Amino acid sequence: MTRPLRARRDRPGPTLRGRIAAWLAGVTLVLALVALGTAFLAVRGALRAELRQALQRDAAAVAAAYDGEPDGRVRPGPTGRVVVQVYGLDGVLIAASDPSFETVEARLPPEVIAAAPAEWRGRRANVPILAAAAPFRAGTVAVLADASYVGTALAQVARSLAWVGVALALLALPLAWVASRATTAPLRRLARAA
Repeated sequence: MTRPLRARRDRPGPTLRGRIAAWLAGVTLVLALVALGTAFLAVRGALRAELRQALQRDAAAVAAAYDGEPDGRVRPGPTGRVVVQVYGLDGVLIAASDPSFETVEARLPPEVIAAAPAEWRGRRANVPILAAAAPFRAGTVAVLADASYVGTALAQVARSLAWVGVALALLALPLAWVASRATTAPLRRLARAA
């Protein structure tokens, strides 16, 4: 029984070069994960901010169109893929550009309409919705957009970043091995000289 214990003691552990390579690969992978995570968060923030800004512009444009321009011209309306709701001064939904958004369930919360200009984020018919409301002379307009495309775009970005992570992992190991060889070369020369 003592023989296996002795054999285990005699078996050498990882070489210095192997330990340095593992450490360098680990550090490289951690840094890559941090960089990829930061890139994902930046893209997510940019997509959401762009959608919010577009809705705010659209709501202001629709409100200006209902108010009319001083010279009688009407500004162009929303940029597309949105639903416009018109609320009266009392906050009651008057009409929507899509009949399915004229239901009681599709109405925005009264506090959002009362606080216009305002933003709102929630779910309608189990779909994530982002909305911007803007006041005009006869009430409030709200521009609503399906925000699920942000999730779809983020899923594509996540897949791309995952492939980049896999590529970095595959490159980290051989590069770490080469770097560890370079760092242990002086020690090997010193050992040979001794």
